Amino acid sequence: MSTPSQYITSASELGELCQQLRDSPRLALDTEFVGEDSFVPKLELIQVATEQTAAIIDFP
Repeated sequence: MSTPSQYITSASELGELCQQLRDSPRLALDTEFVGEDSFVPKLELIQVATEQTAAIIDFP
C-alpha cells in the first residue's frame, strides 16, 4: 500500500498538514541540517509521515 506524499512550500500548506498530523496517533519525523561554513546549523528540510500521509517541508 502506497502512502500519498505532499511537498510543502507555503504557510497555508503547512497549516493544512498540521491539521492532518493532529489527528494521527503516531508520526515519524526526520530533519536535515546544513552546517558547513557556520557554527550554527541551518534547518533545510523536515520529513514527516503518518500511516495516511508523508510530507516534505522545504525551508528555502
